[in-house]
Amino acid sequence: MDERDRIPCIFCGQTTAKISREDVFPKWIFEWARRRHGIKNVRHKTSGLWIGTKSKTGSTIKAAGTGGVLVRGPCKPCNETWMSALESQTMPILTPLFEGHHVELSKSEQSSIALWLVKTSMFYEAAYVDDGQRYFTPANFRTLYGNRDKAPFFAVPPYTNVYLANYIDKHMLIKPRFYPFEISGQTVVGSRVDLAGFSSTFAIGRLAMQLLTHRPPPPHNAVDTPRTVRDWSKFDVKCFPPTGAIHFPPGKHLKGDAFERYANRWLDGG
Repeated sequence: MDERDRIPCIFCGQTTAKISREDVFPKWIFEWARRRHGIKNVRHKTSGLWIGTKSKTGSTIKAAGTGGVLVRGPCKPCNETWMSALESQTMPILTPLFEGHHVELSKSEQSSIALWLVKTSMFYEAAYVDDGQRYFTPANFRTLYGNRDKAPFFAVPPYTNVYLANYIDKHMLIKPRFYPFEISGQTVVGSRVDLAGFSSTFAIGRLAMQLLTHRPPPPHNAVDTPRTVRDWSKFDVKCFPPTGAIHFPPGKHLKGDAFERYANRWLDGG
């Protein structure tokens, strides 16, 4: 096959290396679930990955496997070098949070979580949304790759916020939600404009991580974070951009319908 006909890596752009199928949710999460909690199987449904195999709906997956959510796009060198290093770096940070332990997170650890969540959100959208309809552009993937060895401020898209919440559901291992959204009449440096954004929320074990990112339309170069009507400050802590050490878990936890309201809060002003 001519090199010009090869599919380029979504990160580095090279066409000479083999394109791999990457796990959206890394294998170490399922290995943690098996080792720590004895979870042998999960059911893959559109609502998430459920513990056990009693339901007649959904496909059964071994907990030590991939979770059944794969994305084709990164090349093998990217997958086996800096992407693998990112997983190794964040695994010891995220694991205590999955288990609901009381943890103090440094600014560096918060930035690592944010970079991991951005990468995972990009992959999840790419796995389910067709080209041309995605929020994350090829430029976002190239920027993450090009700045992978620098501070996360350079790799994470501008106007990105990350929040951590405490989540409780003994039947769910992973609960993903993601929404592109548009807010009409948002105030941007004194003007009223339509603001395009994207929000993803992933609950894994006792941790719910939420990404909020948005971009102002040209020619604006500054924009405030969208606001919600409800005060969620007792349910989450802001992780990125970091301003100092934070403590997890927050005072209150998400459970049942509260998780759905939390995941949707940027859509409906919740």
